[in-house]
Amino acid sequence: MKRIIISSVVVLLIIAAFTAGYFYYRDLKMPQAEAISAIPPDAAFIIECKSVKTAWHNLRENKMWQDLQSLESYKKISNNANYIDSVFFANSDLKPFLEDHPLFISAHVTRTSDFEYLYIMQLPRGKRESFVVSQIQKLLTSEVQLGKRVYDGIDIHEFPEKQSGRTFAFAVTKGVLIASFMPFLVEDAIRQLKIGRPFTDDHNFMKVYHSAGKVTDANLYINFKAFPRLLSTITGDETDKGVADLANFANWSEFDVKVLQNTLSLNGLTYANDTTIFLHAFQKQLPQEPELLKILPRRTAILLYGAVSDFPSFYKELKTYLSTKGYRKSFELKVKQWQEEFGMDVATKMTSWIGNEFALAITESNS
Repeated sequence: MKRIIISSVVVLLIIAAFTAGYFYYRDLKMPQAEAISAIPPDAAFIIECKSVKTAWHNLRENKMWQDLQSLESYKKISNNANYIDSVFFANSDLKPFLEDHPLFISAHVTRTSDFEYLYIMQLPRGKRESFVVSQIQKLLTSEVQLGKRVYDGIDIHEFPEKQSGRTFAFAVTKGVLIASFMPFLVEDAIRQLKIGRPFTDDHNFMKVYHSAGKVTDANLYINFKAFPRLLSTITGDETDKGVADLANFANWSEFDVKVLQNTLSLNGLTYANDTTIFLHAFQKQLPQEPELLKILPRRTAILLYGAVSDFPSFYKELKTYLSTKGYRKSFELKVKQWQEEFGMDVATKMTSWIGNEFALAITESNS
Protein backbone atom coordinates (compact mmCIF):
# COMPACT_ATOMS: atom_id res chain seq x y z
CA MET A 1 0.00 0.00 0.00
CA LYS A 2 2.81 2.39 0.98
CA ARG A 3 4.58 1.58 -2.29
CA ILE A 4 1.44 2.50 -4.30
CA ILE A 5 1.09 5.83 -2.47
CA ILE A 6 4.77 6.71 -3.07
CA SER A 7 4.47 5.76 -6.76
CA SER A 8 1.35 7.90 -7.12
CA VAL A 9 3.07 10.89 -5.53
CA VAL A 10 6.08 10.49 -7.83
CA VAL A 11 3.82 10.25 -10.90
CA LEU A 12 1.90 13.37 -9.80
CA LEU A 13 5.17 15.26 -9.29
CA ILE A 14 6.39 14.21 -12.75
CA ILE A 15 3.08 15.30 -14.32
CA ALA A 16 3.24 18.61 -12.43
CA ALA A 17 6.84 19.17 -13.57
CA PHE A 18 5.95 18.40 -17.21
CA THR A 19 2.90 20.69 -17.00
CA ALA A 20 4.92 23.54 -15.52
CA GLY A 21 7.65 22.97 -18.10
CA TYR A 22 5.11 22.96 -20.92
CA PHE A 23 3.57 26.30 -19.86
CA TYR A 24 7.00 27.83 -19.28
CA TYR A 25 8.22 26.68 -22.70
CA ARG A 26 4.95 27.87 -24.30
CA ASP A 27 5.38 31.33 -22.76
CA LEU A 28 8.99 31.51 -23.93
CA LYS A 29 8.06 30.49 -27.47
CA MET A 30 4.89 32.59 -27.67
CA PRO A 31 5.26 35.23 -30.40
CA GLN A 32 5.94 38.65 -28.89
CA ALA A 33 5.20 41.87 -30.71
CA GLU A 34 7.12 45.13 -30.49
CA ALA A 35 5.30 47.59 -28.24
CA ILE A 36 5.42 50.30 -30.90
CA SER A 37 3.48 48.01 -33.28
CA ALA A 38 0.37 48.42 -31.10
CA ILE A 39 0.13 52.20 -31.59
CA PRO A 40 -2.83 53.08 -33.89
CA PRO A 41 -1.93 55.12 -37.01
CA ASP A 42 -3.94 58.20 -35.93
CA ALA A 43 -1.43 59.04 -33.17
CA ALA A 44 -0.76 62.79 -33.20
CA PHE A 45 2.46 62.36 -31.27
CA ILE A 46 4.36 59.57 -29.52
CA ILE A 47 6.57 59.85 -26.44
CA GLU A 48 9.11 57.08 -25.80
CA CYS A 49 10.54 56.87 -22.27
CA LYS A 50 13.43 54.46 -21.96
CA SER A 51 13.49 54.85 -18.17
CA VAL A 52 10.05 55.87 -16.92
CA LYS A 53 11.12 56.39 -13.33
CA THR A 54 14.00 58.76 -14.21
CA ALA A 55 12.05 60.71 -16.86
CA TRP A 56 9.00 61.23 -14.65
CA HIS A 57 11.09 62.26 -11.62
CA ASN A 58 13.05 64.81 -13.68
CA LEU A 59 9.89 66.20 -15.26
CA ARG A 60 8.11 66.68 -11.92
CA GLU A 61 11.12 68.64 -10.62
CA ASN A 62 11.29 70.87 -13.71
CA LYS A 63 10.04 74.41 -13.03
CA MET A 64 8.75 74.93 -16.57
CA TRP A 65 6.65 71.77 -16.29
CA GLN A 66 5.28 72.94 -12.93
CA ASP A 67 4.19 76.24 -14.52
CA LEU A 68 2.56 74.40 -17.45
CA GLN A 69 0.22 72.58 -15.03
CA SER A 70 -2.09 75.59 -15.25
CA LEU A 71 -2.96 74.46 -18.81
CA GLU A 72 -5.56 71.69 -19.00
CA SER A 73 -3.79 69.58 -21.65
CA TYR A 74 -0.58 69.42 -19.58
CA LYS A 75 -2.48 68.89 -16.34
CA LYS A 76 -4.20 65.87 -17.88
CA ILE A 77 -1.01 64.00 -18.73
CA SER A 78 0.41 64.89 -15.31
CA ASN A 79 -2.66 63.50 -13.50
CA ASN A 80 -2.64 60.39 -15.69
CA ALA A 81 1.05 59.80 -15.05
CA ASN A 82 0.61 60.22 -11.29
CA TYR A 83 -2.20 57.68 -11.28
CA ILE A 84 -0.34 55.12 -13.41
CA ASP A 85 2.70 55.64 -11.20
CA SER A 86 0.56 54.80 -8.14
CA VAL A 87 -0.99 51.71 -9.78
CA PHE A 88 1.94 50.10 -11.57
CA PHE A 89 5.09 51.46 -9.95
CA ALA A 90 3.87 51.23 -6.35
CA ASN A 91 3.83 47.44 -6.70
CA SER A 92 7.19 45.95 -5.74
CA ASP A 93 6.70 42.94 -8.08
CA LEU A 94 5.67 44.98 -11.13
CA LYS A 95 8.11 47.83 -10.60
CA PRO A 96 11.45 46.15 -11.56
CA PHE A 97 10.53 44.97 -15.05
CA LEU A 98 8.40 48.02 -15.83
CA GLU A 99 11.37 50.27 -15.08
CA ASP A 100 13.64 48.30 -17.42
CA HIS A 101 11.42 48.46 -20.51
CA PRO A 102 10.56 51.49 -22.69
CA LEU A 103 7.10 53.00 -22.26
CA PHE A 104 5.33 54.45 -25.31
CA ILE A 105 2.70 57.16 -24.76
CA SER A 106 0.64 58.11 -27.81
CA ALA A 107 -1.96 60.89 -28.08
CA HIS A 108 -5.23 60.38 -29.98
CA VAL A 109 -8.19 62.66 -30.69
CA THR A 110 -11.28 61.05 -29.10
CA ARG A 111 -13.86 63.71 -29.97
CA THR A 112 -14.00 67.21 -31.47
CA SER A 113 -12.93 68.94 -28.28
CA ASP A 114 -10.77 66.35 -26.52
CA PHE A 115 -7.95 63.85 -26.82
CA GLU A 116 -6.60 61.04 -24.66
CA TYR A 117 -3.41 59.04 -24.17
CA LEU A 118 -2.58 55.39 -24.78
CA TYR A 119 0.15 53.72 -22.70
CA ILE A 120 2.00 50.74 -24.20
CA MET A 121 4.88 48.66 -22.87
CA GLN A 122 6.45 45.34 -23.82
CA LEU A 123 6.52 42.81 -20.98
CA PRO A 124 9.51 40.56 -20.28
CA ARG A 125 9.21 37.17 -21.94
CA GLY A 126 7.45 34.68 -19.69
CA LYS A 127 5.37 37.27 -17.79
CA ARG A 128 1.73 36.40 -18.40
CA GLU A 129 -1.50 38.38 -18.24
CA SER A 130 -2.54 36.59 -15.04
CA PHE A 131 0.57 37.91 -13.28
CA VAL A 132 -0.20 41.55 -14.19
CA VAL A 133 -3.87 41.17 -13.20
CA SER A 134 -3.06 39.57 -9.85
CA GLN A 135 -0.53 42.32 -9.00
CA ILE A 136 -2.96 45.12 -9.86
CA GLN A 137 -5.72 43.47 -7.83
CA LYS A 138 -3.46 43.66 -4.78
CA LEU A 139 -3.39 47.47 -5.10
CA LEU A 140 -7.13 47.96 -5.48
CA THR A 141 -9.25 48.56 -2.40
CA SER A 142 -12.18 46.28 -1.56
CA GLU A 143 -14.53 49.02 -2.82
CA VAL A 144 -13.10 48.86 -6.35
CA GLN A 145 -14.11 45.91 -8.50
CA LEU A 146 -11.90 44.79 -11.39
CA GLY A 147 -14.24 44.12 -14.31
CA LYS A 148 -13.48 42.08 -17.40
CA ARG A 149 -14.87 41.95 -20.93
CA VAL A 150 -13.69 40.28 -24.12
CA TYR A 151 -12.80 42.17 -27.28
CA ASP A 152 -11.73 40.23 -30.39
CA GLY A 153 -10.69 37.29 -28.24
CA ILE A 154 -8.61 39.42 -25.82
CA ASP A 155 -9.58 40.14 -22.19
CA ILE A 156 -9.85 43.84 -21.34
CA HIS A 157 -9.77 44.59 -17.61
CA GLU A 158 -11.39 47.78 -16.30
CA PHE A 159 -11.86 49.60 -13.02
CA PRO A 160 -12.98 53.12 -12.05
CA GLU A 161 -10.48 55.80 -11.05
CA LYS A 162 -11.80 57.10 -7.74
CA GLN A 163 -11.17 60.86 -8.02
CA SER A 164 -12.42 61.55 -11.55
CA GLY A 165 -14.74 58.58 -12.00
CA ARG A 166 -13.07 57.74 -15.32
CA THR A 167 -12.57 54.13 -16.31
CA PHE A 168 -9.02 52.81 -16.46
CA ALA A 169 -8.66 49.89 -18.90
CA PHE A 170 -5.76 47.57 -19.64
CA ALA A 171 -5.05 44.40 -21.62
CA VAL A 172 -2.14 42.10 -22.36
CA THR A 173 -1.70 40.56 -25.81
CA LYS A 174 1.35 39.15 -27.63
CA GLY A 175 3.51 40.13 -24.66
CA VAL A 176 2.44 43.79 -24.83
CA LEU A 177 0.73 45.67 -21.99
CA ILE A 178 -1.80 48.24 -23.27
CA ALA A 179 -3.58 50.77 -21.01
CA SER A 180 -5.67 53.93 -21.27
CA PHE A 181 -8.29 56.04 -19.52
CA MET A 182 -10.31 55.73 -22.75
CA PRO A 183 -11.26 52.02 -23.08
CA PHE A 184 -11.94 52.14 -26.83
CA LEU A 185 -8.29 53.19 -27.40
CA VAL A 186 -7.26 49.86 -25.85
CA GLU A 187 -9.55 48.17 -28.40
CA ASP A 188 -7.90 50.19 -31.21
CA ALA A 189 -4.45 49.05 -30.05
CA ILE A 190 -5.53 45.39 -29.87
CA ARG A 191 -6.92 45.63 -33.41
CA GLN A 192 -3.79 47.44 -34.61
CA LEU A 193 -1.55 44.72 -33.17
CA LYS A 194 -3.62 42.04 -34.86
CA ILE A 195 -4.25 43.39 -38.37
CA GLY A 196 -2.88 46.93 -38.63
CA ARG A 197 0.12 48.33 -40.46
CA PRO A 198 2.65 49.29 -37.75
CA PHE A 199 4.59 52.55 -37.69
CA THR A 200 7.74 50.51 -38.29
CA ASP A 201 6.45 49.94 -41.86
CA ASP A 202 6.24 53.70 -42.43
CA HIS A 203 9.40 54.81 -44.27
CA ASN A 204 8.88 58.45 -43.21
CA PHE A 205 8.57 57.55 -39.52
CA MET A 206 11.57 55.20 -39.57
CA LYS A 207 13.75 58.01 -40.97
CA VAL A 208 13.31 60.01 -37.76
CA TYR A 209 13.03 56.93 -35.49
CA HIS A 210 16.53 55.80 -36.42
CA SER A 211 17.87 59.31 -35.73
CA ALA A 212 16.60 59.30 -32.12
CA GLY A 213 19.21 59.76 -29.40
CA LYS A 214 19.74 56.96 -26.88
CA VAL A 215 20.91 59.00 -23.87
CA THR A 216 17.81 61.15 -23.30
CA ASP A 217 14.99 61.45 -20.77
CA ALA A 218 12.52 60.80 -23.59
CA ASN A 219 12.07 60.89 -27.36
CA LEU A 220 9.16 62.83 -28.83
CA TYR A 221 7.80 61.95 -32.31
CA ILE A 222 5.30 64.31 -33.99
CA ASN A 223 3.04 63.06 -36.79
CA PHE A 224 2.20 66.19 -38.80
CA LYS A 225 -0.62 64.40 -40.62
CA ALA A 226 -2.58 63.98 -37.35
CA PHE A 227 -1.11 66.69 -35.11
CA PRO A 228 -3.22 69.66 -36.37
CA ARG A 229 -6.46 67.90 -35.42
CA LEU A 230 -5.22 67.38 -31.87
CA LEU A 231 -4.02 70.99 -31.70
CA SER A 232 -7.50 72.19 -32.71
CA THR A 233 -8.93 70.51 -29.57
CA ILE A 234 -6.70 72.85 -27.53
CA THR A 235 -7.26 76.03 -29.57
CA GLY A 236 -10.98 75.27 -29.90
CA ASP A 237 -10.99 76.15 -33.61
CA GLU A 238 -11.05 73.36 -36.21
CA THR A 239 -11.08 75.92 -39.05
CA ASP A 240 -7.90 77.76 -37.95
CA LYS A 241 -5.87 77.88 -41.19
CA GLY A 242 -2.58 78.30 -39.32
CA VAL A 243 -3.19 75.07 -37.41
CA ALA A 244 -4.50 73.18 -40.46
CA ASP A 245 -1.43 74.16 -42.53
CA LEU A 246 0.83 72.29 -40.10
CA ALA A 247 -0.30 69.09 -41.85
CA ASN A 248 1.71 70.33 -44.88
CA PHE A 249 4.76 71.44 -42.90
CA ALA A 250 6.59 68.08 -42.78
CA ASN A 251 6.01 64.33 -42.44
CA TRP A 252 7.54 63.56 -39.04
CA SER A 253 9.73 65.22 -36.42
CA GLU A 254 11.81 63.56 -33.70
CA PHE A 255 13.06 65.42 -30.63
CA ASP A 256 15.51 64.20 -28.00
CA VAL A 257 14.06 65.54 -24.75
CA LYS A 258 16.45 66.50 -21.96
CA VAL A 259 14.98 67.68 -18.67
CA LEU A 260 16.92 69.71 -16.09
CA GLN A 261 15.59 71.72 -13.17
CA ASN A 262 15.23 75.00 -15.08
CA THR A 263 15.51 73.77 -18.66
CA LEU A 264 13.42 71.70 -21.05
CA SER A 265 15.51 71.01 -24.15
CA LEU A 266 14.22 69.50 -27.42
CA ASN A 267 16.77 68.80 -30.13
CA GLY A 268 16.18 66.64 -33.19
CA LEU A 269 15.38 66.11 -36.83
CA THR A 270 12.39 66.77 -39.12
CA TYR A 271 11.78 64.80 -42.31
CA ALA A 272 9.97 65.94 -45.49
CA ASN A 273 9.86 63.70 -48.55
CA ASP A 274 7.88 65.35 -51.41
CA THR A 275 6.95 68.66 -53.07
CA THR A 276 3.59 68.83 -51.29
CA ILE A 277 5.44 69.41 -47.99
CA PHE A 278 6.60 72.93 -47.05
CA LEU A 279 10.05 71.90 -45.75
CA HIS A 280 10.81 70.29 -49.12
CA ALA A 281 11.52 73.83 -50.38
CA PHE A 282 14.72 73.72 -48.27
CA GLN A 283 15.96 70.44 -49.78
CA LYS A 284 18.68 71.93 -52.02
CA GLN A 285 19.80 74.53 -49.47
CA LEU A 286 22.94 74.41 -47.33
CA PRO A 287 23.20 75.40 -43.63
CA GLN A 288 24.26 78.99 -42.90
CA GLU A 289 26.11 80.74 -40.08
CA PRO A 290 23.38 82.46 -37.98
CA GLU A 291 24.49 86.09 -38.09
CA LEU A 292 20.97 87.49 -37.77
CA LEU A 293 20.57 86.10 -34.25
CA LYS A 294 23.30 88.42 -32.97
CA ILE A 295 21.08 91.49 -33.30
CA LEU A 296 18.01 90.10 -31.51
CA PRO A 297 17.16 91.81 -28.19
CA ARG A 298 17.19 89.89 -24.91
CA ARG A 299 13.43 90.42 -24.65
CA THR A 300 12.81 88.07 -27.61
CA ALA A 301 10.01 85.71 -26.55
CA ILE A 302 9.38 83.79 -29.79
CA LEU A 303 11.65 83.28 -32.79
CA LEU A 304 10.87 81.65 -36.14
CA TYR A 305 14.13 81.49 -38.06
CA GLY A 306 15.12 80.27 -41.51
CA ALA A 307 18.39 80.24 -43.46
CA VAL A 308 19.18 79.29 -47.08
CA SER A 309 22.27 79.30 -49.27
CA ASP A 310 20.41 80.38 -52.44
CA PHE A 311 17.27 82.45 -51.88
CA PRO A 312 16.11 82.67 -55.57
CA SER A 313 16.21 78.86 -55.76
CA PHE A 314 14.33 78.57 -52.44
CA TYR A 315 11.73 81.11 -53.61
CA LYS A 316 11.15 79.09 -56.79
CA GLU A 317 10.60 75.89 -54.75
CA LEU A 318 8.30 77.82 -52.41
CA LYS A 319 6.09 78.87 -55.33
CA THR A 320 5.96 75.23 -56.47
CA TYR A 321 4.72 74.29 -53.00
CA LEU A 322 2.07 77.04 -53.17
CA SER A 323 0.91 75.63 -56.51
CA THR A 324 0.51 72.07 -55.20
CA LYS A 325 -1.58 73.33 -52.29
CA GLY A 326 -3.78 75.58 -54.39
CA TYR A 327 -2.39 78.81 -52.87
CA ARG A 328 -0.59 80.04 -56.02
CA LYS A 329 -3.66 81.78 -57.48
CA SER A 330 -4.45 83.75 -54.30
CA PHE A 331 -0.74 84.61 -53.94
CA GLU A 332 -0.48 85.94 -57.51
CA LEU A 333 -3.74 87.86 -57.07
CA LYS A 334 -2.31 89.59 -54.00
CA VAL A 335 0.92 90.44 -55.88
CA LYS A 336 -1.17 91.88 -58.76
CA GLN A 337 -3.15 94.05 -56.30
CA TRP A 338 0.10 95.40 -54.84
CA GLN A 339 1.44 96.07 -58.33
CA GLU A 340 -1.64 98.11 -59.25
CA GLU A 341 -1.63 99.95 -55.92
CA PHE A 342 2.05 100.91 -55.86
CA GLY A 343 2.84 100.97 -59.61
CA MET A 344 5.78 98.57 -59.34
CA ASP A 345 6.69 94.86 -59.33
CA VAL A 346 6.47 94.46 -55.55
CA ALA A 347 7.42 90.75 -55.53
CA THR A 348 10.73 91.43 -57.30
CA LYS A 349 11.43 94.52 -55.21
CA MET A 350 10.81 92.57 -52.00
CA THR A 351 12.83 89.47 -52.89
CA SER A 352 15.80 90.86 -54.87
CA TRP A 353 17.63 92.15 -51.78
CA ILE A 354 17.02 89.16 -49.45
CA GLY A 355 20.24 87.44 -48.39
CA ASN A 356 20.63 84.10 -46.63
CA GLU A 357 18.56 84.59 -43.46
CA PHE A 358 15.02 85.60 -42.54
CA ALA A 359 13.13 85.52 -39.27
CA LEU A 360 10.07 86.60 -37.34
CA ALA A 361 10.89 87.68 -33.79
CA ILE A 362 8.33 88.68 -31.15
CA THR A 363 9.55 90.53 -28.06
CA GLU A 364 8.04 90.61 -24.60
CA SER A 365 6.27 93.79 -23.55
CA ASN A 366 7.80 95.96 -20.83
CA SER A 367 5.00 94.95 -18.49
